[in-house]
Amino acid sequence: DLAPNTIGYNAVIDAFARSKSVSKAYRAELLLERMLEESDKGNLSIRPDTITFNSVINAAAKSVYGDSISRNEAYLIGLNAFKTLHGLDYCKPSSITYITFLKLLDNLVESGTSRDYMAEKVFGLSDSSGLATEGVKAQLRKTCSPLVTKRILSSCDDKDYHIQKGKWYTKGTLWKID
Repeated sequence: DLAPNTIGYNAVIDAFARSKSVSKAYRAELLLERMLEESDKGNLSIRPDTITFNSVINAAAKSVYGDSISRNEAYLIGLNAFKTLHGLDYCKPSSITYITFLKLLDNLVESGTSRDYMAEKVFGLSDSSGLATEGVKAQLRKTCSPLVTKRILSSCDDKDYHIQKGKWYTKGTLWKID
């Protein structure tokens, strides 16, 4: 008996994310909303999971085509998925959630104080959840200005991380601050 399930929905949302459609974030959001409605009615076979939310955020993050209105809509869709995931009891964010949301900020929010502020808050959430992985830190470096990144990461409790003379050293890897 074939019936839609979470894996099938996730595959379709991921396909939207990989497409060049201007409406990919909107279409991904519609499927997520359908999944949430159905699971609220008791259909747990299509209850969204962390992969679902990450895929919706990814569809939003990759919405770089179109005008500023459609990019802003994509940003809001990604933000809503990020916030919704943080409010659920049955699934939790992963390090991929934080990496993908930082990519969304990098792609859809103009560089400057607002983007740096939001990225710092997102990194703080990942750090407080024990999910501030090397991947999250690497995406933070791409998203924030170098000075803000330096400040954020220097306050991080990661014992394998330190700064010397404008260079980052992380587990044997050197990152230069320009």
